[in-house]
Amino acid sequence: MNYHVIPPYNLAYSLLQTEIIDTLLKAPNTSIPEKLIRTLNCGVLALRGNLSLALDKSNTIRGVVDETVMQLVVVIAEWEKKIKQSQKDLSDLYAQVTSVQKQVAIAEQGVKDKQAGVNSANDAVRDAERAMEDAVNCQRRRRRRKRLFFNPSASIPIFSND
Repeated sequence: MNYHVIPPYNLAYSLLQTEIIDTLLKAPNTSIPEKLIRTLNCGVLALRGNLSLALDKSNTIRGVVDETVMQLVVVIAEWEKKIKQSQKDLSDLYAQVTSVQKQVAIAEQGVKDKQAGVNSANDAVRDAERAMEDAVNCQRRRRRRKRLFFNPSASIPIFSND
């Protein structure tokens, strides 16, 4: 911007200073000679041309800046849209993760309940096996007792009075 706008303004300022103000200060007070009028006219025309050039450059720069700003506004709007979509996607993923965590917790509780059921069934099987073992042992003991005490082939002494 500086190299487009400032040189014409500097030139216009120096023309104003040297061609117009200095010339007017050096002019005799009695009358304005024709040469002074021509010099002032040339200086004013040069001043006007340089100021017009500076204004044109300034307007060109303003146009470029406006166009760049509009492009940046569009780009920023697109990024904001992408950010909002990313935030929505992130929120959806968070909800899905939370749902999956709840499902995992429910499944883990189900596994624990099933394991407790298996342990209870194993305990019941062990208890039944012990009861069966006890019953078999009891049956064996009865048979032994029966053989010892109630053996029909064993002779029973009979007492007689003879």
